[in-house]
Amino acid sequence: MANRVPGPSQPSKALGDVVELAGWLPPRELSPNARVHHMAKARHTKATRQTIWGAVKHAEWPEQPARGAPRLLRITLRKKGVLLDDDNAVAWCKAVIDGVFDAGALYSDARQWCRLEVRQEKGEPCTTLELFEEGPA
Repeated sequence: MANRVPGPSQPSKALGDVVELAGWLPPRELSPNARVHHMAKARHTKATRQTIWGAVKHAEWPEQPARGAPRLLRITLRKKGVLLDDDNAVAWCKAVIDGVFDAGALYSDARQWCRLEVRQEKGEPCTTLELFEEGPA
């Protein structure tokens, strides 16, 4: 099999350890399908951002320089029961993405700096975060 040049779908370099939060998923209140008071949602958003910030800092992910290569953030949600639609899963993870940004591992969550990949699997509740440096397109 020939070697392939890394591209948008093939990350070239893992940055730091995999962050695995066993037994933890973003709160249901952050789902776009949830109907909660805006102050309750704000509390859950803040708690989620702080949880992810702490996990990323503990894993010592490197900060992304202002003119650095784009990064791929892969979020894997493992949960029991029915999986969410893809667009709802991404929206459910917004506070997670913001927590990674708060920790400095992403310069911005804009498309030119970060490519996002949200995966869902059935199983025991767990959230896994992986960060890669993107190869040349």
